[in-house]
Order: sequence, then C-alpha cells, then structure tokens
Amino acid sequence: MNNFSLRRIFTFICLINIYVIFFTANDTAYAQQINYATLRQKNGGTEAEEIKMIHTTEPSVCFTFAGLTKPNVVYDILTRLKGMNAKGTFFIMKSDIDKNPQLIQYIINSGNEVGIGLPSLKNTNFDAMCSEINYIQSHLATMGAKTNVVMQPWGTVTPETREAVSAMGCQLIGPYINIINSKQKKYTNPEDVINEIFGKYMYSMGRGWVIFFRLNYYDDDSLCGKVMELLKRRKIDVVQYVSANDDPKSNTKNDSAYSIKGVIEVLNNTHYRYEFSQKSQIPIQLQDDYNPMIEQKISFNDYIKKRYIGNNEVGPKGDALGFSLAELRNLDTSGRIHTNKPVIFLTFDDWGSDVSINKLLYVLRKHNVKATFCILTNNVTNNPNLLRAIASDGHDIASHSDKHIPMTQRDKTTNRLMPSPQSYNQYINDLKTAYTKLEMITGNVVFNGHPVLTRYFRPPTLYISKMGFKSLYADGYEYIVSGSYSTDDFRQPSLESMISAIKAAIYADGKVIKGAVLVMHMSDYAAYTATALDMILTENDLRKDNDPAKFITSKLSDYLTDNYDQSNFKIK
Repeated sequence: MNNFSLRRIFTFICLINIYVIFFTANDTAYAQQINYATLRQKNGGTEAEEIKMIHTTEPSVCFTFAGLTKPNVVYDILTRLKGMNAKGTFFIMKSDIDKNPQLIQYIINSGNEVGIGLPSLKNTNFDAMCSEINYIQSHLATMGAKTNVVMQPWGTVTPETREAVSAMGCQLIGPYINIINSKQKKYTNPEDVINEIFGKYMYSMGRGWVIFFRLNYYDDDSLCGKVMELLKRRKIDVVQYVSANDDPKSNTKNDSAYSIKGVIEVLNNTHYRYEFSQKSQIPIQLQDDYNPMIEQKISFNDYIKKRYIGNNEVGPKGDALGFSLAELRNLDTSGRIHTNKPVIFLTFDDWGSDVSINKLLYVLRKHNVKATFCILTNNVTNNPNLLRAIASDGHDIASHSDKHIPMTQRDKTTNRLMPSPQSYNQYINDLKTAYTKLEMITGNVVFNGHPVLTRYFRPPTLYISKMGFKSLYADGYEYIVSGSYSTDDFRQPSLESMISAIKAAIYADGKVIKGAVLVMHMSDYAAYTATALDMILTENDLRKDNDPAKFITSKLSDYLTDNYDQSNFKIK
C-alpha cells in the first residue's frame, strides 16, 4: 500500500474519532443540561442562605481558607494549625484541582476539611455553577473527601449561584469575620493587621463564627500564618477562665477554652446545634402576645404591691417618680425574696462578649450554680449563640430592656427626678422589642422540664416610675426585680474590693442575708466578677451545712411563681 493510501486511511480514522468525540461531548453536555434543568425545577427557585455564623452553642470557632496558589503559604498554615491543635476548612477551586492535586491531597491527609470553592464571575449562570460544584465535588471524592459545603471566597454571590448551591444539595458558607483589608497587602506586622480589623471593642471571637483567611493575599508569605496565631492568642484564648487556682493547662476539668474547628464538624454536631424558636415551640404563657396580668386578673395596684421586688432607695425621696404617697408606701424596699432558708440569688445585668460571659458560665457550671441573667438586648442578635449558651446551661433569662433607657433619671444640676426621655408608647415598644428577641433565641429552651425564658424585668439603673410600671404591666412582664444590693462590679478597682462587695451583699453580722438578690454585671467592664465569685463559691463549698455563713444559691424562677406575693415580706 502506497503512502497516499495510508494517509487517506489515517485521515479517515481521525475524522471518525473527531466525530465520536464531538457528538459524545455534545451528548454529555445535553445530558448534564437536562439533569441540571431537572434539579432546578425540583429546587423550585430556592436560594441557599449564606451561613456566616453557625447556630450552635458549641465552644468552637470555625477557621476557613481559600486561595491555594502559593503552596508554601498553605504548608505553613497547615504546620501552624497542627501546632495550635486546630483544624480548618480549605475551600478548593477547580483551578486548584487542575494545577496542584498533590497539595489538596496533602490537606486532606493532614486531617483538615475541604470544601467547594466557587469563582466570582460577572456572567455566571445556573448550569455553569452546578457544573463547577459537580466537578470539584467529584474530584474531591476520589481523593477520599466527601463534602457539601460551598464558599465563594470573594466577590458578590449572585442569585444564580445561590440557586445552584441549593439545587445541588449543598450549604453555602460565608465569612462572619474576613481577615482581609484592601490596604494591608504589603503589611509585614501581624499586630497591625489585627488592630485594624478588630479595633478597640471587639474583644473576642464567638461560638460558631466563621473566620476567613485568604492565603494568597499578602506579599509577605509568612504573614497569614502569623496573623492566624495572633488571632488565636488575642481573640480566642482570652475567653478561657484562668486563675491562680484554676489554670486550664493543669486542670483537665476546666472546659472554658474554645477550640478551632472546620465548619463541617461544627455543622454536623447536632448536640449543640439549634434553630430559632417557632411560635408552636413556645409555651402559651411565654408567647409575646400573652399577658398573664390580664389572664390572672391582677390589677395594676396589686401589681405595684405584689410584683415588685425593690431596693432600699425606693421611697418618697428615693428613685421613684409619679407614684402617690400611698403607692410608695406599698412598694417593696427590701429587694429580698421571701424565704426562711439561707438562699441567695445571683443576677447579672446588661450584655458582654464571650470574654466576660464565658468565664461567668464556667464559674457557675464549676460550682453547680444557677443564676438569673437580665439581658440588655440591643446587641444580642449579633451574637445569639452566646445568649443561647446561657440558656442551655439552665439559667433564667430575664429582660433588662433593649436600649437601657431608664424609667426616670436625676437632673445633674437640681438632683430632681425627671421623666424618661422615652414616651409611654416608646417605652412599651422598647420592652416589646427586648422580649421578642429573647423569645426568638431562647423561647424553646427547656431545662429540667421548665422553660428558661421568664417575664422578669430588671429596671435600667434601678430607677423606677409609674409610667414604666404601666408599660411593663401592659407588656405582660410578671415581676419587676431591682434587688437588695448592687455590687457596682463594673467600677470595682481590684479583686479584693470586688470580693468585699459580694460579701457585703451576702452577709450581715457573719450570717447569710436570707433572700438576698445580688445585682452584678456580665459586661466586659466587670473585670473581677468571675474570679471573685469563684473564690467566694469555693469558700462556701467547703463550709459545713450547719455553718451560719453557708449559703444556698438559687435562681429567681424557683421562687417567683404565680402565687408569690412580695407584699407579705417581713424582714427576719
């Protein structure tokens, strides 16, 4: 056979191969199009919501990473994660798989998680995103990693992408905290990065927060790892309780530290996961449109007399406005709960970060103490996991208003009581807003068979007015609790002074003040509260039962039942 004939045969074979490849490719594309079209139809237009904070009470923070184009940075991060006893989730792009599959396999073998990373495309479409997800997911599966978490690390996530993520049965992850600032590319000092991103008032990371690091961003290849380690020390390790007699490094029972994990592990830990409360999950008597005052036919006069646990500042010349002399005489001034037992009540006002509140929770858990937390709700929706953690530990959840605007205030010049800057309707709306937030986050939490959410209210600054009482009555708050002693812990200058303040609230002549209600704070300014409580509770645990200084702790809901009547209180 001559060369011409051979060339003709070779050309014919090539044409057949091209024909087969062309039509096979088209058939595959067509099949995928039909498949994605079916998926889209079944999905019904649902768009995946970006999870930036996992709803969990697990004491863990989620580290996520993307941008694997600098392998030396990736290896550096993996080494540092191992040294920190931490894990993270690395979001893998299609280009990462095509260019460096060995690096991805190394990440998987190191015990870290991998997820699906999507590019930011202006002209993206549903099918293209589904195809991208399928490609990455399939290749990661061949490497031994099954994953259904997706992140688009940069750029605006389009509705088409959200729809594709939902149709593919995946979960869309986004950063709650993005460790990237556009002007920091040439930085070399991790201190500068952390200080600029967090400022003065973000004291810590929170449970379930998704923290994102872009690995190929900085010119200095070591900076990302240094920033990550500094973040752990400055914003995560600070939440753990450390005292001279209780260091988590030496006490294995000290479980106050937060761990660093990947998002998949935290998402899959159903023991700690939760959903916001649905109306059907909340007892009728705690639903925001239910008013126990009306249902129980309690008059406003009885409400003033029976449902207010006051303090010694109440009176004709005290911190009360708008009441008649007769009404003032009926207001409780003891601030104590009726009991013949040496019971005290620990209550905490306001709000704070994981730094202050996590330490309090650990100390209370350590001593098996339940308390009452009066929540200032203005910022709780920024960190609902922390509020849910308080509730899950079995503590009472009460309201301290939304904006912390007092019912009345003193004029600094004349020292006379002045009306609240809020009108009656504004005050009612503030109270409703506060309760609705508490109901949404904690309304379905039950501890030992009882709801943790209460209809108790702690007046801001403890000042009261008749207008404020009418608002509370109309909003269905069952009890107004000021308390017998404010420790002023937010301005105590030392641990010693804080210990003295707490003891002054508990003891008189060496004996327990029965029914004492201690007013403390969960804010970051109350620097010594947790340690002082730990020392006092430790001392109390060692006392014998017949010691007159031995006290019992309780939460308000153990005593403030429907039949409780403060007007019968007699100091003993």
